[in-house]
Amino acid sequence: LRVRVRDLQNRPVSADLTPYLRGATLDLYEGGEWKTGGERRKVRDADDGRGDQWVDLKTPVPPGRLLVRQQVHATVLAGTVAHLLPDVLRVQLPEVRHDPAAGAVWMPSPPKDYIEFFAESALLPASPPRLTRPPEAPAAWLQVPKGLERVRAEAKKLVSGLGDTQLDAKVNRFQHFLMRNGFSYKADPFVPAPGVDPVEHFLNQRAGFCIHYASALTLLCRAAGVPARLATGFQLHDAEEDGSFLVRLSDAHAWAEVWFGPEHGWRAYDATPSEGRTPAPPEGLPVASLDLKKTDDGGPPKRWDHLIVEFDPDSQGETLRGTMKAVAAFLFRVLAVLFSPLSLGVSAALGLLAFLVYLSLPGAQKRRLRQLAGGFRETASVDFYRDFLWALSKRGLRKASGTTPLEFARQVKAVLPDEGVDFVTAKFYEARYGGRTPSTEDRRLIDAAIERLVKPSTP
Repeated sequence: LRVRVRDLQNRPVSADLTPYLRGATLDLYEGGEWKTGGERRKVRDADDGRGDQWVDLKTPVPPGRLLVRQQVHATVLAGTVAHLLPDVLRVQLPEVRHDPAAGAVWMPSPPKDYIEFFAESALLPASPPRLTRPPEAPAAWLQVPKGLERVRAEAKKLVSGLGDTQLDAKVNRFQHFLMRNGFSYKADPFVPAPGVDPVEHFLNQRAGFCIHYASALTLLCRAAGVPARLATGFQLHDAEEDGSFLVRLSDAHAWAEVWFGPEHGWRAYDATPSEGRTPAPPEGLPVASLDLKKTDDGGPPKRWDHLIVEFDPDSQGETLRGTMKAVAAFLFRVLAVLFSPLSLGVSAALGLLAFLVYLSLPGAQKRRLRQLAGGFRETASVDFYRDFLWALSKRGLRKASGTTPLEFARQVKAVLPDEGVDFVTAKFYEARYGGRTPSTEDRRLIDAAIERLVKPSTP
């Protein structure tokens, strides 16, 4: 499956707005299983009388949405569900089945051959809205089965002090709880004890994979009065230059969606640790390999580190001894030159000059030199965002591969409630996707936020 995403002016779209291809959504949890009670309405191109090869799903478009077009290329599919960006408006197919409440689209029958079609969706803004009143929602979106006392107790404890309209803050607390506190991603067989609900078992054992994290997050939300449901589909990784994504079976994923009301719709939230959201390598490729070498006998390729790992002790010792002798001889010659009287005087003058040049550098250039000296090699398309990542790495907070800047900002704020985190992230998006260079005042505020993160104030 390959999906190419552009806006209606054929411009690239921020990856933070397109994290998932939604397939089915499930809103009923009974007996440790998720189900759906939705309907599948038949919708045809001919229904609107235009005959333009597009099926209009008549989805309302609230203000503030970004309209995008996705070009879908798929080989033979086993099922009929169409995995598309959420809030689909129309699909370029003769006929589909549609569940408006679930936001799901199905084809009439599984395609037998390669298929290509277009679809248009109305994407939500990256930031959640501020509500003035709790959203109205059907009872099904707040349903928690009897007996899940651990879920209810954790939810009550975690949202203590938050109001009914603070949906995003509540979900962030649940995400933080599930991403830390000893939880780990494991794809081992998951077998609860007899009579124990799978979600309760997951909260007790603190190990599972995406469906368990998504189920726990959904039910914690519901227990706290936050309307939520489970969503399944694919997570998108690493857009190519033309805005397309290659989607593999290893990208299959589950996450939670929270209802913010008719105007703001369903927002996706993910509590699965980043290692559980990284696509698996191609079959046969060692995970730790950075380079592959073939054996001399034409056998299968070995890992790049086999020259150290597979040496016998004698070979390792001989190689290291030879290397150390060569290094020692080189250092002896260098030191003989460096510690001559003339060299010492020149070195002192050069050292003083380098120090004065360093003091005269702007703050951003000083930070870059400190990054290189400290071995920080993180890359970023915007210079101040690289400095931001470096500052947070000094505090032990590193952005995991596959985590978007917005997701990372939420994780950081759960630990460091500094308003500069949101400000720097917002300016990154403006620079990276809006082409807007920060003003002089913006740069001053960005530099101040980064310096605060590098040198935290002490009480």
